[in-house]
Amino acid sequence: MVENKKITQSQILIIVGIVLVTTALGFLCWRMEFFGLFQEESNTEKGYLLADGKKIIPDRVFTIGDYEISFDEYRYYYLNCKRELDGGNETFFQTYPQYESVLKDKVMKKIMHSYGALELARLNNVKLTAEQLTAANQAVDHFIADQGQEAFVKMLNEGYLNEEVYRELFKKSCICENAYDYFFGEKGKYAMSKEEYLEYFDKNYLAVYHIFIDYVDKEDPYSCEKTMEKAMGMYDLALAEEADFFDLYKQYNENDEMNISEKGCYFTRDNAPYQVYYTTALETEFGKISKPFATYAGICILKRIALDDEVALDGMNDILNGTGSDAGYYELQFENMYNQVAEKMIIVLDDCYEMISTSTLF
Repeated sequence: MVENKKITQSQILIIVGIVLVTTALGFLCWRMEFFGLFQEESNTEKGYLLADGKKIIPDRVFTIGDYEISFDEYRYYYLNCKRELDGGNETFFQTYPQYESVLKDKVMKKIMHSYGALELARLNNVKLTAEQLTAANQAVDHFIADQGQEAFVKMLNEGYLNEEVYRELFKKSCICENAYDYFFGEKGKYAMSKEEYLEYFDKNYLAVYHIFIDYVDKEDPYSCEKTMEKAMGMYDLALAEEADFFDLYKQYNENDEMNISEKGCYFTRDNAPYQVYYTTALETEFGKISKPFATYAGICILKRIALDDEVALDGMNDILNGTGSDAGYYELQFENMYNQVAEKMIIVLDDCYEMISTSTLF
């Protein structure tokens, strides 16, 4: 058993194998992140940890900065992450014991994301107002009343929760939403004006027309002489003085999954269909046509076109705030901010942390 000791983010790499990576969490789905793991499974008994064959319930598992991670909260993250990895297969971790460390890494990463955001809120004096705190408690009360106490308890058991942790996680999610609004809401500290947004758009977006030609005779990007010969014929046609590239696209594009509108295809380095697509577009002058190049979607020819402010403004909300599962610019910036905070938070592991495994935590 190791002694308690303070560790920095870089030291976590050695002790528990954590690597903090930037992932699009979908900030507006904070509550899904906290509560969306409930699934229909058999009820679970009150949580405990096996130590030398005896059931114990530690007060906490570790601290991160000034925050204590209780056993009940850690258990919530741990058992839900376990379910994500094993899919309910009770022998998974026996068959693949190497995933024990993967599971602990996954849990630590989720907790650090959550508490990095909470610490970011605290550092900027963002908290719940008295009215919001009352509303949060009432929301849970109303939920319990609507579900009924028996159904509510069943849901808690299925989500590896108790009511205290449930309420606390709900409040924390509300604080994180307040922090997001503080920075990126309508009047947020870093919310962009229309002019600032257009400047960002001009610096980061490219626009093109394209034509994709399907591979012939089972060719692929690594061996495509016949398809490239066909593409060169299309390239010569596109270079003709009287040619309208978009008309050629409508007539000759062979990949229906790569359809575009008359306004063109807009993209950044991060969301381009392929890296070679982005680099080729970047290297092509405005109004010029690229030579054919191979992608997994077929041989492609691009024509670089000028950015249209109308297109930029039409997509302003989606680009900044995201769409569905696609993170927006604000969300990615917020995630980067709280990850930087999390990296500086000191973690102190309690002795019980070393005891935790899929065969000891229930």
